[in-house]
This record gives sequence, C-alpha cells and structure tokens, in this order.
Amino acid sequence: MHRPFLVLPLLSLTIGLAACGTTPATPQVAAQPTTVLTAVSSPTTAPLPTSMPTRTVVLPTPTVPPTLTAETTVATASSSTVPVTPTPGGFAKNIDVGGRTLHILCIGTGTPTVILDTGAGDTSDVWAAVQYRVGKATQVCVYDRANLGLSDPAPKPRTSQDMVKDLHTLLVNAHLAGPYVLVGHSIAGWNVRLFANQYPKEVAGIVLVDASHPDQGPRMVAAIPPPSPGESPDLTQYRQGWTAPSPINSPDNPEGQDFETSAVQVRASHSLGDIPLLVLTAGNHQQPPFITAAVAAKLEQAWQAMQHEQAGLSSNSIQIIAKDSDHCIHCDHPQIVSAAIQQVVDAAKHHTRLKTP
Repeated sequence: MHRPFLVLPLLSLTIGLAACGTTPATPQVAAQPTTVLTAVSSPTTAPLPTSMPTRTVVLPTPTVPPTLTAETTVATASSSTVPVTPTPGGFAKNIDVGGRTLHILCIGTGTPTVILDTGAGDTSDVWAAVQYRVGKATQVCVYDRANLGLSDPAPKPRTSQDMVKDLHTLLVNAHLAGPYVLVGHSIAGWNVRLFANQYPKEVAGIVLVDASHPDQGPRMVAAIPPPSPGESPDLTQYRQGWTAPSPINSPDNPEGQDFETSAVQVRASHSLGDIPLLVLTAGNHQQPPFITAAVAAKLEQAWQAMQHEQAGLSSNSIQIIAKDSDHCIHCDHPQIVSAAIQQVVDAAKHHTRLKTP
C-alpha cells in the first residue's frame, strides 16, 4: 500500500523514524566533482552540497530512463499490485532461519541475484511491479521480514543487525548464491548498508530507494519550528513523531524494531568503497496541510541533503531524483526503480562504473 511520506507519526514507520544522539558523521570517501544534470526544472529546494562524490540526475516522471525498454514499461505506475508468481526455476516458500521461517519469493534467472527489502511495516508484495520487470532480466527475490506477511514471528525488540543476520541466513539456507544486488526502501536502507559492511564480498551493488538516514530524526526536527504556546496539536504530534519513534509494542511498529539502537548500528558502519551505488530519491514528498510551505521547503532540503550524503558512501555512485514521486517511488513509478536496479545489475555484471542516464 502506498502511504504518504510524512503525515502523522501513526504513519512514521513508512520512513523508519529513528531518535538519534550525537555521533560521528556519516563516513565519506574522497570527494569528486558533482555533476548535476537538469533535463527538467530542479525541485525548488536550496542547492545541495557540491563536495559529495556523486553525480545527480533529475528525472521527470513518468518519463522513462533510457535503460528501460518498451516491453518493460507496458504496465503503468498504478499496476504496482500486479500478481507475481514463481516462473520456471523460481520458487515461493518459507525457509528455516533457526527455529522459525521467513517467506521468500524468487522469479527470473541470471546473475547477479537482486534482493528487494521493504520499508518498515511493509510486506513484500509492495515490490510486485518492480519484481515483475526486473525478473525479465535476472533473478530477483522478495521476502517478508520476521513479524510481517507470511514469515514467522520473532522475539522483540529487533534491530537492523537482527534483520541482517536473518537475511544472510535466509539467503544461505535458500541456496541463493551471491554476490547480490541489494535494494532497500526507506528503513531497509539501514539493513542494506549493514549487510554490505559485514559481507562486502557478497554484495555486487546497492540501490537505495529514498532510504532512511541514521541522523534523520534530529535533522528533520531542526527544520521544524520549536514548540510554542498554542501551536497546533497536529504539529506537536508531527514533531514528536521525528523525536520519539513508535514504541516497540505499538501497533504502528509490527516488527518491534528498536529504531534508536538500529541507528547507532548504522552510524558505526563504514564506507562502501567502490561498490556500485545508486541513490534513488523522491522529489515530491507530500506534507500534511498544517505544515506551511516554508517549513515543507526546509524539510525537503534536509531530506535531500541526507540523500546526497548517502551517495557519498561509495566512490562509484550516482543519485537520481524522481522529480514527481512521493516517498514510495516503487508505488508511484515502478519503471524508474526497475531501471535503476537494471543499471546497477549491468555495472556489477560487467565491472563498470555507473553512468548518468
């Protein structure tokens, strides 16, 4: 289901909120010039830093990047509910990961295998339209994390580290050989980063889809006016949603994730070296009506800056901004996400650098 980027803390799991303390900055690699290609008008935010080692492309939507073929774009963005069933050589089953099981669905053939990981609280079917497209070119798998979908429950609280351990065990026990292209939306970006740091030889490439940043809590709060007497209760609740993530036993946190501890784990991770990294960023985050245009612009600026920083985790990276998409880019424009994945698959397969479309 497509949920808004930020409406109320009740929906905060869509973006994986995390309360963060003061810690070292995100690891960076040697700076390279930034190339900004604006084939269309750029989003109306303040300029991004120019010292990050990445190239940024602003894509209009529903314009399709050149790496997509006509065949793969027959379905429209609204077809994100297209059913996906195992193709010859594929499978859908629950795999033991140590006394409990995780559900995984794989289609397609070829290498590297693509692994799709969902945002907080989402089940694997949210990737259906993307999996359908990517499965035409290589093997692609989706899975439900513990406490979600068709997977078994697991003890709470859980951290990103627990999820990485689960995923690695799942891939081994499912006999899916690496290296993999890992794709993480929202909070799953943390899982992808940790996995790549712990198993670097098993990762051929990464796609971050409007991924969470470990410092997003305090940085987004800084873009919101401080509390004031008589302010809207909605604004107070909105601010608290960034300050204090949903409790472990809250219905809004079905996985029971400890966001604060997870953020600490991600901050401790290091550079990704020269792994092909494509950061796909939404350019049209929708804010609730009680957020003024001026505050919305500051929130967008903060989010875009954090996205740009994550592109700096690898010396072989590009950033693509889906200009008209909200937070769930694969819901709004699955063809753009599919093209981004295919670009990383090609770079990993041929050991080449990522190129701007």
